Amino acid sequence: MPFDAPGFTNDWKQCSLKKKLNEAEPIAEFQGLKGLRKYCCNFDPESGDAKKGGQKQPFFLLSEEQAGDPGSSGKENGYFRNNADRRAILIDDTEWAVWWLRSPGFGDGLAANVFPDGDVIPFGSDVWSGGGGVRPAFWLNL
Repeated sequence: MPFDAPGFTNDWKQCSLKKKLNEAEPIAEFQGLKGLRKYCCNFDPESGDAKKGGQKQPFFLLSEEQAGDPGSSGKENGYFRNNADRRAILIDDTEWAVWWLRSPGFGDGLAANVFPDGDVIPFGSDVWSGGGGVRPAFWLNL
């Protein structure tokens, strides 16, 4: 699923994927999220943290930092313990998949992602590339 259309933005706040995740009647790929909506907190689009009075769109993608890019420090952080935890398989598939992050890549039209081996790739892929997947994140009110 593409992050955005060709020639468009790598800005999470403006991209078409954000709109698709948070539509009142989600597209088929996101039907499972519909029932969760009433339990979700709003979130701060800058930090990705739950926030009272934040955006009314509860579903988002993780940032590079939240996905746990060790960067030059070599220190793991974020919500995953290691590359194996970051790996994902597309629905009805048997192959490990690339999945989008909300962080911009190293240029216009590129968005960061996670490769099939679990590596966080900060330089990114073309936003119009539809070969990967989406791993939506959300904060729950418990």
